[in-house]
Amino acid sequence: MATILEGAIQSIILQDINPGIDDSLDKLDPVWTDVVQSSMGVVKTNIGRGWLSISTFGVGRTGGGYYTKGLGSDETSGLNLVKQYGTPATFPSIAEHTHGDLVQTEVRLVRYKGTFILPLVVLRANELDSAVADMVSYYTAGCSRRVAQDKCLSFYSEDATNVKNVLCTVPASITAGSGADSYVTFIVSASARGRTFYPGQFVEIWKSDGLVRRHQDGAALNASGAKLAIVDSFDPLGGSVTIRLSTGNFDTAVEVGDVVIPMQDTSRSGVDVTNAARKPTAPYGVLDWTINSGTLFEEESTNGVSLATYGQFKSIVDDLGGSVLSEELLNQYFGRFFDAYGGTVDLDTIVTTQGVINGFMTGQDGQYTFERNNAVLKNRVGWSQFEYVCAGRVLKVVTSPYLKPGYCLGLKLGEGNIRELTPPDLPGSSRDARMAGQVEFVMTSMGSNSIFTAARAANGAIAEFVEAPFEFFHQYQPKWPQGIKLTGAAEVI
Repeated sequence: MATILEGAIQSIILQDINPGIDDSLDKLDPVWTDVVQSSMGVVKTNIGRGWLSISTFGVGRTGGGYYTKGLGSDETSGLNLVKQYGTPATFPSIAEHTHGDLVQTEVRLVRYKGTFILPLVVLRANELDSAVADMVSYYTAGCSRRVAQDKCLSFYSEDATNVKNVLCTVPASITAGSGADSYVTFIVSASARGRTFYPGQFVEIWKSDGLVRRHQDGAALNASGAKLAIVDSFDPLGGSVTIRLSTGNFDTAVEVGDVVIPMQDTSRSGVDVTNAARKPTAPYGVLDWTINSGTLFEEESTNGVSLATYGQFKSIVDDLGGSVLSEELLNQYFGRFFDAYGGTVDLDTIVTTQGVINGFMTGQDGQYTFERNNAVLKNRVGWSQFEYVCAGRVLKVVTSPYLKPGYCLGLKLGEGNIRELTPPDLPGSSRDARMAGQVEFVMTSMGSNSIFTAARAANGAIAEFVEAPFEFFHQYQPKWPQGIKLTGAAEVI
């Protein structure tokens, strides 16, 4: 049965899941086309420290120099026909010399573990000529989109005061549930967008101090009878999301100000997710390195780059306070950036939201095309392509459904500036050329001739399912992290 099963579905899975992830990424967010995947510079350190990527920057200037008079060394008289030099002019001494220093940034790769499970009954029904839909392809597409959407969300997530990788903050509009209930419903606040949640998404809800998990607090999420928090429904237009527990009720009530994060490693027990740990459980994102103070890529409080010392890695960060984004504001911030970094870090892309763009357009004069000379008068409004020009530099403008409301980012995406780091493949693992290294199936590296294995129940018995476990290590790292981060721009929807 196993051989027949593999023959019936392996070609479907291997052909569909691989390109599906890449396609989803491109459709989900316009920035992905400019993110370069690379394993260059990714090294395995000693056991227990994991995969690291180390970037080295030269800082400071070398040598010594100063202005002096142009006459050269002094001459002394005293002889009739010849002269002698007096005190000779000298070049800067060793004491009048500086040499540049090196600063290193270390980023640790994080691990994504997943599995693709198919019930035998679905596989059997899928082979019928009378099947109304290809359920295997449907489940495959769902798994592909989950992986892609999780990557997009982590790329745009932003840390709260004490909790990392925050999807949103629970607003005052809690409409149902929480407390002794098994679910909670609230309207997503200004801290989230319509793509933040999806049905079936696993999340966790924490108190804002990062010390209390509202469900399964102090216990491992993979324990027997675990209370997994799952997004039950989400209204992308109205912003209403319902998060329901797989079993039981919340240990403590969900409150205003709590934070929602993706589900973390299920083996941990009573471990907080505060910044003090400095051990990221999700990739760094663009909002993590586009900062003006603090420490870049701080891991375990030792390896970060202090912006108080190395100010040349600072970004422009400002809150527009509800103002509509305007051409004058863009000129102000981008002109300031190019004046500081132009020629070294040339921004080429503006990433913002549709609402911010709509607000920007309200301040622009309408563009019209009129045709006369006995022709029908035509009126053309709106916009089809948007570019911004500053000091002769043309920047493309794209909107992302994942960037937080009111945000506008100036980034350098060209020349492979932002890399998605991956380690070398696991020996014997299965990949596909069209996959671009997104998912690594592990069963073949364990001696199997297929990516599938029999799924097992909690008691160890073989269940009526097959599964294809997969994983990938990755991390995002910019060569030049400097950019512009504007928040608080008016959203016109």
